[in-house]
Amino acid sequence: MSTFSELPSELQIEIFSNLSVIHLGKILSINKSTHDQLLQSEVFWKSLIKNYSKLSGDSNQSCDELFDISEVKNQLIDMIRYKNMKTQFLRKKCIEFEYTLRELLEVQAELQSVLQFRPEKNESQKINREIESIQEEVANTRKKMDALEESLEKMTID
Repeated sequence: MSTFSELPSELQIEIFSNLSVIHLGKILSINKSTHDQLLQSEVFWKSLIKNYSKLSGDSNQSCDELFDISEVKNQLIDMIRYKNMKTQFLRKKCIEFEYTLRELLEVQAELQSVLQFRPEKNESQKINREIESIQEEVANTRKKMDALEESLEKMTID
């Protein structure tokens, strides 16, 4: 059985390119020669930027353009800032949807309590329609929240 250091350098670089940032930092601190080799590898940096841009949802990044390793640090910093701003925006939207959902459920509960004390047919039909409308709005809000939470989950780096 061969060890990692016996693998061809291209394969080692490919493996490191797919690691999360946290794992990459830990592993690179262990092996100095691999660390130095990766820092000099254009393939590694291209793969890292490509994978990170997929993670942050920025598919406009083209790694096939002219590539300058000296600019990679700035590029990654910009991508991390963009991802953080996008994450904050999505979290704020989730909080807004949570408040909206709570308000809708409170209004629905109030209408249902009114319905119990006013059994008049015309008024109860009107209240039932309002309750149905609120239930639809609750379902739509939950769908939007689920979509936002899914987007947030995709952007999370382990």
